[in-house]
Formats: sequence, C-alpha cells, structure tokens
Amino acid sequence: MKTCFTLTIVAKDTVAFNGKAQSCRIDGLTGSRGFEANHEPFLTVLNSPSVVEYVTESGKTTKLRVASGLASFARNVCSLVVEVDPLETGRSSVR
Repeated sequence: MKTCFTLTIVAKDTVAFNGKAQSCRIDGLTGSRGFEANHEPFLTVLNSPSVVEYVTESGKTTKLRVASGLASFARNVCSLVVEVDPLETGRSSVR
C-alpha cells in the first residue's frame, strides 16, 4: 500500500473530506499540481472554478468541483479551504 498523507477539505461550515489520501491533484494559479505523501511545502490559490481530485487510502478516486479556494501542504498534511461549486451541491462526492 502507498504511503499516505492527511487530507482535509473544508467547505464553509462542512468538512467535505477528512482522512488519509494516497494522492491529490489541484489546479492552482501557477498550473496543475499533483502530490503524494511527503511533498514539499506549498501554499496556493485554486483556479476559479477548478476540480480537486484525490485518491483515498482505500484507492477510491473522488472529484470535487470548487468555485474557489486555498490549498496548503506542510508536514505531510494537506488542507484545502474551498467554496464548493453550486452545481456540486447535493452530489454524492460532497459529504
């Protein structure tokens, strides 16, 4: 099994995901960025709109459309604070 990192995605007053992930891909202002465990530290603004795609510890791939947001990665923890795309509301990928 791949080494994982902690991924937390917060949308307004809801935690969309909080758990272990194998990988994550985001679209930042400086381009698309994919990362795995032990990635170098970074902080970026997400493109508006964009898609966050992540693979959970169990191997499930989930895509989440976001209207805007921020992403940071440090000490093997990735935190995303996002505004979920209004078209995404009610879909099964937002929990």
